[in-house]
Amino acid sequence: MSETSTGHSQLSRVATGLLVLGVVTGVLLVLAAEFSTGEPTWLRFGGRLHVVLIHFPVALLLLAAPLALLGRLREDRFWERASVEAVAIGGAAACVAVGSGWANAHYEAHGGALADLVFWHRWCGVAAAALAVVAVLLASRARTAYLIVLFATAGLTGWVGHLGGSLVFGEDYFSKVLRDEPVAVGPAANEAADSAVGDRVGDSKQVAVTYADVQAILDAYCIDCHGARRQKGKLRLDTAAHVLAPREVALVVPGDPAGSELYYRITLPEDDDDFMPQEEAPLSAADIQAIHSWIATGAPAE
Repeated sequence: MSETSTGHSQLSRVATGLLVLGVVTGVLLVLAAEFSTGEPTWLRFGGRLHVVLIHFPVALLLLAAPLALLGRLREDRFWERASVEAVAIGGAAACVAVGSGWANAHYEAHGGALADLVFWHRWCGVAAAALAVVAVLLASRARTAYLIVLFATAGLTGWVGHLGGSLVFGEDYFSKVLRDEPVAVGPAANEAADSAVGDRVGDSKQVAVTYADVQAILDAYCIDCHGARRQKGKLRLDTAAHVLAPREVALVVPGDPAGSELYYRITLPEDDDDFMPQEEAPLSAADIQAIHSWIATGAPAE
């Protein structure tokens, strides 16, 4: 046997070993999440590692398809072998990421409208990892079928990535940029917000601020992270029932703005880790005053 073929054989054994290890690890993580009693710290931590683990297999599974096509077009076995190694290692990592993601979905709160998105993200991820394993099995047996399955794996991997992004940033994250008018930031954003609040409630020191006014502010600044589709920190701010719900740290204390977590967070220095909103421009002075007045007058729900 030549030196080149021997080296490739050894590399294939390593990749095969990693694939088997990845499949076993992924299955064990899924079983542990489904059948463990309580909430084991190590398993919850492993679940949260999903956001770290997922990028490596995505890169390899997307890379494997063009490598295989290049090898096929040029009749170059080097690139075809490279694609097999990439999909084998990527499949191994994908199986581990699937197990980690399964644990994350099992232990973290993903209720409401996010439940369907989590369901499809989970099972499409399982399907993508399974297709990667099938592709490895086909590589030495059916080149055309291997190429077809490889591109199907890449396409499904891209879709799973899109679903994952929708879970984090919202379903309209991409389309929103194309659909919305340009968003002002910095001082311009505050000036625009001042004008909008003025139209809604006028001078909040003289005109009673209703919950509808407050909800309009929350919709403008907070709903992307704390709405029906996404509840960062398990917090929803899209209805009065959620805003006023009793909790360990009171979000709103009627009559006491200083004791209300909502008012406290929006008035922190912008470089404070607890400052809100984190992913939008800061609230304008008029918006902050409106929320202060609403809480000070008893935080009416209507």
